Amino acid sequence: MNPLKTFLLILLKWISAWVKSGLVRLGGAFPGVNSWIAPPDRRPSHVDSEWQTKEPLRTYRLGDGAETMVTVQTGTHAFYVDLRRLSECSEYFRALSQSSMRETSESLIHLDHVSSSIFHSLLEFSFCNRFNVPQGELDAHIQVSSYLLAEAFLSRCLSVLADELRPDNCLSYLELAQEICCAGLKTTVLTYLCRNMLELSDVLRCLNNEEKAEVVQMRSQGERLLCSLRKENLTTWKDPETERARRVFTLTGSEGGGVWQPVSELPFRADKWCFTTAVLYNYLYIIGGYRQRVKRGWEFKMASFRFNPLTRAWVTTAPLIKKALQCSGL
Repeated sequence: MNPLKTFLLILLKWISAWVKSGLVRLGGAFPGVNSWIAPPDRRPSHVDSEWQTKEPLRTYRLGDGAETMVTVQTGTHAFYVDLRRLSECSEYFRALSQSSMRETSESLIHLDHVSSSIFHSLLEFSFCNRFNVPQGELDAHIQVSSYLLAEAFLSRCLSVLADELRPDNCLSYLELAQEICCAGLKTTVLTYLCRNMLELSDVLRCLNNEEKAEVVQMRSQGERLLCSLRKENLTTWKDPETERARRVFTLTGSEGGGVWQPVSELPFRADKWCFTTAVLYNYLYIIGGYRQRVKRGWEFKMASFRFNPLTRAWVTTAPLIKKALQCSGL
């Protein structure tokens, strides 16, 4: 990476950390500032967590004798934490550890606006490599980890979120990404929309033009893969070769020495078919038809299908070929 670019990225992270640490001071004088940082604890009242009542379970140290222990006061609980390890996991705390701010000199860091349960989850992950974040609280954990610049914890939250995104919640996460200026969260949501672009066309209509263009661009990025399938099968076979002819293959490796791997099968059952193919937005379309049995013999059924190589799913589309009309002369 260009040294100047590296320096600028580090400088921006430091500035961001200093600005956010300044907001900590403002929180006491202007309570409204804290409203966007993190919601209050939302764990059900019936959940009995030992760490909430036992102070030793709120102490996190490496145990190598070189700790710099500080007290971090969060919403409802205080934690006794090794600042050196915390600085390795959070640019926010790294900036504090290298500053001459009163919080550092007094070994007391005020994060009263941060949920204690969320901060506990962050410490469990950073010191014990334990990740136990309820699905319903992912948004709040993403919000706090983004605020504290805890990249590893944020990445883990986003990795879990990627499997939880649905058409009915993806837009709310995209809105959250804009509110907290979290590029990673935005990329996670847009990647989900990219993988299901045409399937979620109704959702994409809610995006602005810039976001739509970004989704389309993401759809065409990445390594190009060759695809192979039998477009015509006009001879009736009564052996396993007919079944093998239904497979769709992609080439893994170089064109000269790669290996063809099956990734799917044609989405119909027939012994004869004839299709043409097209590619649009990295979707594979097969357009034509296949032979099917009817009450009196056989008929050619017009059909069109769309294959999404990112999800390996087929869907039926409206046939794009019309049967020729037979008209008698007058």
